[in-house]
Amino acid sequence: MDSNPDAAAARRFIVRGHNGLPWLLLLVAAASGCSLTPAQRSAPELPDQITVDAAQTAADDSLRPVADLQRPAWWQKLENEALNAVMDSVATSNLDLAIAAERVLELQNQYRIAWAPRAPSVQFSGDGTRQVTPTNSGNTGSFSANIPGFPDRFDITSYSASLGLGWEIDIWGKLRAASRAAREQYVAELAGERAVQLAVEAEALGAWAAFVQIERQQALTNEQVSLLAERTELAQDRYERGITSSFELYSLQQARDDARAAAPLLGRARYDALSRLGLLMGGTAEKAARLVSPSGSDSRAEAGAAPAGLPSEIVLSRPDVVQARALMESARNAVGAARAEQFPSFSITGTFGTQANDLSSLVDIDQRFWLFGGSLTAPIFSSGGRRAAARATWNRYEQAALAYQKAVLSAFRDVALALESLAAEKARHEASRTAFEAARLLREDQERRYLRGIGSYTAFIDARLGEVRAEIALSLAEQDLFLAEVGLHRAAGDHQSENS
Repeated sequence: MDSNPDAAAARRFIVRGHNGLPWLLLLVAAASGCSLTPAQRSAPELPDQITVDAAQTAADDSLRPVADLQRPAWWQKLENEALNAVMDSVATSNLDLAIAAERVLELQNQYRIAWAPRAPSVQFSGDGTRQVTPTNSGNTGSFSANIPGFPDRFDITSYSASLGLGWEIDIWGKLRAASRAAREQYVAELAGERAVQLAVEAEALGAWAAFVQIERQQALTNEQVSLLAERTELAQDRYERGITSSFELYSLQQARDDARAAAPLLGRARYDALSRLGLLMGGTAEKAARLVSPSGSDSRAEAGAAPAGLPSEIVLSRPDVVQARALMESARNAVGAARAEQFPSFSITGTFGTQANDLSSLVDIDQRFWLFGGSLTAPIFSSGGRRAAARATWNRYEQAALAYQKAVLSAFRDVALALESLAAEKARHEASRTAFEAARLLREDQERRYLRGIGSYTAFIDARLGEVRAEIALSLAEQDLFLAEVGLHRAAGDHQSENS
């Protein structure tokens, strides 16, 4: 409790028996300075500077100030128009950022709700009742029959209207502490929003970097396949003329086949990077493709729907999407309930029965009584607390709606990526099977040549090694193809498709 000489003086007067309203008011005023909130804790001691081990920064003349790392839009210095367009789209359309912004608005209104009880509140109440009861029961039952002209029943109608004023005196600092706690929650959420922004920016930049690297890797891999194919043809010609060994030929064939099998996986990785960017932009891979490939060269991402095989609507029945939609609908209906709290409420009451002074008369219909009434209660002034409550509920609904959109887009991305993975694994499996069949035929040919005495045993061993390597690669491709099927069924919520 805070040290307060006025409060101590008031307590001494009360103990000595000095009663009266002035001293009570003095006590209230003095005690209102009391607080049960714990004292603030100071931050832990920190070094004057943040330093990095010299071995990690030997190549740098000096460390950049931390503030430089926190400057917004530093990537604009790279002068990459496509990257700037991607990051601008993320900043304006990212669903996580939108949810964080709505959360800030919600806590802003929660602070208003917590502050409102510190001010007076005014409420209007009005009601009307009509009551009819027999006079031969209750307090009048003992003498009503002896008074000439005494009525058989009481028929009473009454109306009332009132204004209620409420103001809680915050003696122990409860309301002040609650409003301060709400304010600090609001401040914390502002910092949290900035943290979300930094995390989203970092994720978007990572996806961009992955996409750029995959684009380059795809181009190099395609060139590698072409060069290896040409080199294998030259080695085949040299082998047939006896200039080169079978080991060199089979090694080149294996390298060519491996490059061909890896090419489809790069396409899957490219789609993964595009779909990640699209989700960060609040859309699909199509949206990202329009920004990173203005010419529209990405045919798979331009469809704006999951790759062929499953209808896009199946994502709406995934359990996580159904859950997100139910939470959104719950929040939407809560908005209606919160808005209704700002308007007058009406209630009707009614009672019917029998009333008597002895038990046997309770079944007599002449002993009936009834009561019917209605009341109206209307808030007039609550320091904006009810409006803030309605706005906070709306903010929660917006968060739920944005979360539902994100759940749908995430489910769409999962299914699209699973289909893309399945297509890539099918292409890889086909390439591996083709390589294995070629290696098997080559081994059989070398075996026949060796048995006929026109081929070398070394060439047969090399062919068999190539066949074994191709069979191992085919076995791995078969396993990955099966896992891709499993991943598709899981991403699609176990929906089946003949075209998948």
